[in-house]
Amino acid sequence: MQLVNESVQQPTCPPIGRPVNVSEHGLELLNLTCTWHIVTVSRIRGNFTEALLSQALKTLQLRHPALRKGITGSIEAPQLVEFDPAPPVPLRVVSIAQAEDWSAIANTELNQKIDSAQGLLRAVLVQVNSDPKLHYLITASHHAISDGLSCIQLHSEILTICQHQIAGTDPNLPPLPEVPSITSLLPTAFQPGKGESKGLLYAISLGLKRKFFRLKTLPADTSAPLGDRHCYLISQTLPPAVTQQLIQSCKQQNLGVNAAIAAALLTTARQQINSRQRSQQKLCLSCDSAVDVRRRLPIPWSREHLTNLAPWVRTFYIIRPQDSFWQIAQKVQQKLQQAIARQDMFRALWGALIMADYTIKHPQEVQATAFVSNVGKLEIPQSYGEFELEDITFTASNAVFAGVFAVYVTTYQSQMRLNFMFSEPAFDRSTLQALVDAAMDSLYQAIGESRSPNPQSSRSTLETV
Repeated sequence: MQLVNESVQQPTCPPIGRPVNVSEHGLELLNLTCTWHIVTVSRIRGNFTEALLSQALKTLQLRHPALRKGITGSIEAPQLVEFDPAPPVPLRVVSIAQAEDWSAIANTELNQKIDSAQGLLRAVLVQVNSDPKLHYLITASHHAISDGLSCIQLHSEILTICQHQIAGTDPNLPPLPEVPSITSLLPTAFQPGKGESKGLLYAISLGLKRKFFRLKTLPADTSAPLGDRHCYLISQTLPPAVTQQLIQSCKQQNLGVNAAIAAALLTTARQQINSRQRSQQKLCLSCDSAVDVRRRLPIPWSREHLTNLAPWVRTFYIIRPQDSFWQIAQKVQQKLQQAIARQDMFRALWGALIMADYTIKHPQEVQATAFVSNVGKLEIPQSYGEFELEDITFTASNAVFAGVFAVYVTTYQSQMRLNFMFSEPAFDRSTLQALVDAAMDSLYQAIGESRSPNPQSSRSTLETV
């Protein structure tokens, strides 16, 4: 691997900005303590050069106010500030011998904190010596300003800008307005002055439920200090035919795909826990689910705005040994719908700082059994003039959450990709692969399909397509 170029400019002294909201504060606390950011990877075919990408990033900074910002000040009272002038987005250009070698760069981005005082996005262009037309674009963005959907949209905009640069035409991507603090966008009952108490009560209720129901999680060694933890990603794909079969099976069961994916994780966790206990008994398991609230706000927001509008909800389940895959999926669907109807995602948003602080102070405790973030079918183009977007996916660098069985899911070009993220050294790697294999097997078995080993599966980072 050869480092070709790296451009990083120190920002000028920024003006005073607004205080971060409770959600941004919690995410920044996790970022500074361990790692907690969004990594998005695109596989691009075409003459995708450093000059094109560098200019595209400059254009994006004019379009998205969040890309001109940083987080400064003390950890007790951080400020979200706008730089004037804004420094360029840090861009590394790396040359690798073979396509599969890019995984080392992706792994570095997953395990490197965001230097939020300098900016909230960085990018890497990976050039493949053995295939000059093949490139990987990797971005790492602070979770305070982004979620999976907005990061995927950002990659699509980069390719759109590059396409029009070559054609000498206007990409028609005008500057977007400032996104207000999410706490000011919430329904009236969760506005500042009302939401704080709801967030506190929600955080307390989750802790009480965890103890009252004796929540079970995967057997894991959570003794490692936060500074010694790092991410480990295993990426799997469902071929188009299997993806379609899963979608149809969910429709027949009157379920969303999210419920089936959660059921696969919970079924696997039940097997592992009962195997360790050498008994078959009912268990209390939980699952955190990311909820896109763009259309649930009083004033809807589109995904083109670079912001984090995907808070999570936590639901608890009593899982019996005799419960089938689809029975567990039904429980997930029912509980998730109830949580959304209660607007628990807004309570969780207000409780974000409390829960982040508790996680950091009690790193040995596992707060949830599983986590699912499914952005669904991606509504972005495949062709951008001379560029072809062959694949795109995202995940979150969640090393802080040891012991949680997490997956990040996208469906692009009829193929579903599941990125299983773990915190090491909570598990040994043979256990991690066994967990992923068991979860994938349960999905295949639920739809009546047989699964063959995936020879392209990468155990270190994202899969090579």
